[in-house]
Amino acid sequence: MKHLTLTYTSLIFILLLFSQLCLAAGITATVDTRRVTLGDTINLTFTFTDASQMTQPNLTLLKNNFELLNTSSSTHVNVVNGTTHMQMKLVYTLVPIKQGRLTIPSFKFGRLSTQPIIIRVTAQSLNQAFLNNKPVIIKTSVNTHAPYVQQQVIYTVKLFYRKAISNYVLTDPNLPNAMVLKIGTDRSYETSRNQQRYKVLERDYVVFPQKSGKQNITPPVLTGFIGADIQARQFPGFMMGGGKPIRTIGNSIKLN
Repeated sequence: MKHLTLTYTSLIFILLLFSQLCLAAGITATVDTRRVTLGDTINLTFTFTDASQMTQPNLTLLKNNFELLNTSSSTHVNVVNGTTHMQMKLVYTLVPIKQGRLTIPSFKFGRLSTQPIIIRVTAQSLNQAFLNNKPVIIKTSVNTHAPYVQQQVIYTVKLFYRKAISNYVLTDPNLPNAMVLKIGTDRSYETSRNQQRYKVLERDYVVFPQKSGKQNITPPVLTGFIGADIQARQFPGFMMGGGKPIRTIGNSIKLN
């Protein structure tokens, strides 16, 4: 019986040692949040404890559900009792491109692989966005939802922002089988929503539908970087560089 107890003890020790060795040469994938709304970013972090395993992951596995906004890396070194422990991280800032239950798949690094991660993405109304004090909001509207074929539709984009924006790109709306043209010059002003001061960039387009039936206008998308609150800085609200990556999409509009 004593010999059997030693055998169990040895087995437990071997299993613990094996698990520690796996951890020492392991790779993990983690996210900073598993529940987001459309437009929110997610930081996907790969942590390596073996430098030989640190390679770029195959990010094409993400393209159907996420857009890559930014990439960064870091290395941390700790010395404990004369033993050096190194930890390397690759961080990818992602933004969901659709709502629903999205999967960050397993990534392979040599013989090692990470676990899949489920992300739940929900839509958010404009009212909710203002109530939640979102730093950047895009609102779109039209002067008519039921135009005739080739009738002029005025499509207005309002970009609300309360943080400085840099390196930004604001795409144009799009409607298949239609002519979409930007008209006039952009207008800038300030407004207040939910006790928050916003600067507003307003832009107009004309849309000429070329066929009848129900159609969805693809809204504009803003990508860039946001910095400090505008109230704390003395400039119009656009900065030269730096900040946190952001991607914001406007509300979709249906023409009948």
